[in-house]
Amino acid sequence: MNSLWLWFKNLRLSLKLIIMFLIVGLVPLGTALYFANQQTSESLRNTIFDELQGIRTIKKNQVATYFNERQADTENLVNMITTIRNTGYTQLTSVTGLKADHIEGYFKRLWNLTETAKVDPRFTNGIQTFSKAFAAGVNSAEYRNLLQTSDPVFARYVTNAELLDVLFIDANGTVIYSTTKGSELGNNVGAGALRDSGLARVFAKSRQQSAIEDFSFYEPIGKTVLLTAAPLVVDNRYLGSLVFVVDKTAINQIAHDQAGLYDTFESYLVGVTDGKTSLRSDRIVKEGKIGDAKTGPDVDAALSRNSGRGATDRGATAAGRATGQMIKEGSTNELEVSTYQPLNIPGLQWVLLTTGSLEALLTAARDKQTDDFIKKFAETYGYYDLFLIGPNGHVFYTVKRESDYQTNR
Repeated sequence: MNSLWLWFKNLRLSLKLIIMFLIVGLVPLGTALYFANQQTSESLRNTIFDELQGIRTIKKNQVATYFNERQADTENLVNMITTIRNTGYTQLTSVTGLKADHIEGYFKRLWNLTETAKVDPRFTNGIQTFSKAFAAGVNSAEYRNLLQTSDPVFARYVTNAELLDVLFIDANGTVIYSTTKGSELGNNVGAGALRDSGLARVFAKSRQQSAIEDFSFYEPIGKTVLLTAAPLVVDNRYLGSLVFVVDKTAINQIAHDQAGLYDTFESYLVGVTDGKTSLRSDRIVKEGKIGDAKTGPDVDAALSRNSGRGATDRGATAAGRATGQMIKEGSTNELEVSTYQPLNIPGLQWVLLTTGSLEALLTAARDKQTDDFIKKFAETYGYYDLFLIGPNGHVFYTVKRESDYQTNR
């Protein structure tokens, strides 16, 4: 420090003045520059911070907008699915009700046919003439001659009425006439192979009034048939019973009509015999034939006339009959919609059910070749996958059909 002072002291006055002027000028300038730099840095920091805050706000709003849009997409999809579901439920109820009316109408016509036949001279006279001819034996000339004149008449009747067979059973229970000439001809329904048959049961019920016998296997023709019978009475004397043999064709045609249904849906009939429930029509989507056992919560609900059973049961009343819909787990472990309706058929305890895939109903996929609307929705709005999950956690639909499909989450 002393050496610096000696150096300055020995300088010429002009240099000293120059140095002093520089010090006097540079110190304020440096101070000004320092403070200017500080202010510029602070301003720059504030500007950058403000810009970052602005970017953060923009990103925040973008993220919020994205999730709001996704929520809106979800709500729109739920609303569309709800509309489709309600439309589907209404359609299923309508189809089931229409089929129920057709089936009940079919049995009303069959019953009227049976009731009319018991006072039809073709049958009241026919049983008398066949009783006389039968006494001579089915191989007698008298019986064969009677067949030549009577067979064409009854054969036309069978064809026009869409029956399989017409039988006369005399008062003792012996089958004295059959249009098909099956093994029952000449045998008594109270003995042998016919003793425990549907023919024996309908005959026993028809001595006083017309009767119907539910589907059962009929050995003489090797088919499952339904029977109706009417007493033939002349001058207050019971001569025997007229029996109509009815096959499943007409009933199947009504049940199998797919108008208004998706490919994965089907209608079928279930009835009760001796406390056991079994099919009364063949199935076309799943396997099942008349007589096969069939149980389920929808069958129980329909038979009990209680459409309010179960949390997922949508009860309704139509034409004074208990009807309903429920979601159930089907035999293939997939969720199904079941629409059921009891039938008003005197002498029979039947219900009609229309069941099918809940997935197909909610996605409006009428067949396997049609892309469902949820898949189209996912493609349009850029979703990788979309799930539909049942109340019990069952994943019954995904767009991608990956490993989580048909699992329980």
